[in-house]
Amino acid sequence: MKQTQGNIYLATIVEHFIANVLAPMMDNPIALVDEIDEERYLEMRTMVNDAFQVGPAPEFTGFVAEDTEAGDVSTVLQEMLFKKYPPEKNEIMLSYDERLAFRDELIARLDEMVER
Repeated sequence: MKQTQGNIYLATIVEHFIANVLAPMMDNPIALVDEIDEERYLEMRTMVNDAFQVGPAPEFTGFVAEDTEAGDVSTVLQEMLFKKYPPEKNEIMLSYDERLAFRDELIARLDEMVER
């Protein structure tokens, strides 16, 4: 896991999400309806965390509901990212503190979603 104290482009975070989290599901749309277990969720959560380059993720203390699908994670990720930072803002730089705050917000939302 890389940690960068300085500013990084939002596009760098988006590219990481696409390459590591979304692309495998886009290559195989049926994967969107695959149920994920806690191990797979934690892998996806780690990939999300790594995109922000802010160090270790907060500990996951919840559980993953039996009917959680990979597409649920993908949907939350895309909705939060594009709501907060529309595609036309990809060239903005995010400070360490901005990345940390957004990472914490996103991971909290993902953790909440999988526990439903």
